[in-house]
Amino acid sequence: MKVAQIFLVSLLVLQACSKQEVDSGSKQKSLNGVSKEATPTMADHFCKAQEDVVFKCAIKDKLLSVCGIDNDRISYRYGANAKIELTIDSEVVQASTSFSGGAESHLIFSKGNYKYVVFDFIGNGEWIDAEKGIREKLQQGGVLVVKDEKQIARLECTNFSPANSFATRSFNNSQKVKFSYFN
Repeated sequence: MKVAQIFLVSLLVLQACSKQEVDSGSKQKSLNGVSKEATPTMADHFCKAQEDVVFKCAIKDKLLSVCGIDNDRISYRYGANAKIELTIDSEVVQASTSFSGGAESHLIFSKGNYKYVVFDFIGNGEWIDAEKGIREKLQQGGVLVVKDEKQIARLECTNFSPANSFATRSFNNSQKVKFSYFN
């Protein structure tokens, strides 16, 4: 009987501790001014608990994260799950365009004569039901690696999710630049 009581008390203490950790999760403001729960996990992104996860995805066996440091700065982080290989902190530099049925947005990070252009695209695909006007939605994300204004690599997310989209998001204090496609 005593072992069962100790087990029950231990279980209740664990539940209370877990609930307290969830309830006491710190709040933070995202870059667009909306409060959100801090994200303490690093399993699928490189953002710190006090940072806003602006964008995240896997690219083969690597992770790409864009983290909101504060209202004026974001951080590009790329690498293997346990090790960040490249970090670029910068002001928010954004280019975007919209079109019938979609939008595309770029967050641009510069380092020397390289640019790392994180892209997010949503648009119409094939007709599902033309009579009802229903089309599939296409969504892609990833990063373009640009050297001397010429694209040298296009790395697409292998697990892109609409929840990670920033194509229709506006950022406080961002530097807007002209949208362009890189060849």
